[in-house]
Amino acid sequence: MATLLLTLYQLQMQVAQIRQRDPEAQVIGIRATGGWQSPEIVAVDDCCYAVVQANTVLEVREALQAAEERQAPMILLTRLEQTDLGYDVVARLARSRLFHLDVWESVRALFKARVIDPTLRERCIAQALLEYAPPEGYLPVQAGVLDAGTAWRALFHHGFGIVEREPDLVSLLLWAASSPGVERYCTAVPELRQAARERLTATLGAGADVVLTLIDSGAAREALALAIVCGVVFAEETGDPSTVATLHAAAARLERFHGHQPIPPEAGRQLAKAAQEALEELAHGHEGLQVQAHILRADELLHAIQAGPYAWRSALTPGGHQRPQPKDSGDV
Repeated sequence: MATLLLTLYQLQMQVAQIRQRDPEAQVIGIRATGGWQSPEIVAVDDCCYAVVQANTVLEVREALQAAEERQAPMILLTRLEQTDLGYDVVARLARSRLFHLDVWESVRALFKARVIDPTLRERCIAQALLEYAPPEGYLPVQAGVLDAGTAWRALFHHGFGIVEREPDLVSLLLWAASSPGVERYCTAVPELRQAARERLTATLGAGADVVLTLIDSGAAREALALAIVCGVVFAEETGDPSTVATLHAAAARLERFHGHQPIPPEAGRQLAKAAQEALEELAHGHEGLQVQAHILRADELLHAIQAGPYAWRSALTPGGHQRPQPKDSGDV
């Protein structure tokens, strides 16, 4: 796993917890393996601390000497272990110890939880919950237990702008096609994106994996239109060899939007159903222009993958009610 940057909010939470035990703490040492790119001065409660990163024993000693000469509060960040520092150095730190950064302890305090779901193990999830915390903070969890569902709902909503309720395929499609939060998802660390993918796939099925692959492939804005297209390409097969061959070829052409990977037919049918509900939700929200834009784009995509003549296989496409009639046997 990549080393994650220490965030301002995370550091403030950690220092606030230390100050609860030692309100007069002047030099607080914290072991933090991540980098620090935030301000040089951090305010915690009524105290302002200079933040210094020192990753050798010499740098630590120089930082301590400078803080003592200025008689100014300091947060000392280091990748060193306490045993590396020497007893005389450790004795000059608050509570005579080097604190270890505990991101999950900070999350626990943020949600006012006593217990955290043991399935929430990845550090990147805790880091994101701290980074994306709303200014007013999260609501305290019921019964003092932070379960996985609550944590992920908070992260999806405040971090990536997905609906506040438990996401479903409909909300995921609408989010992919129109939310500015998609860009935040795309720039998140790979570990967090993978954890989010695993969570959504586990709760929503293969359709969620397809949507996230569309996003990763740069086709986020077309996700809803592509889901409409799936209703044509992956509708139940008719048995006609020519139709089957044409639609299999169209499915292969769809792969360029999906990371050059096949879309599982069952996932395609799930997305087609979700697309219909998404369009209905937009229509009920008086977003008729958006509905029309997604439908027209779906029609363009159908022609691009050479499946335009089969638009009748989906009631959502412009040609959805124009199924071609079979030729009369007497025709030439």
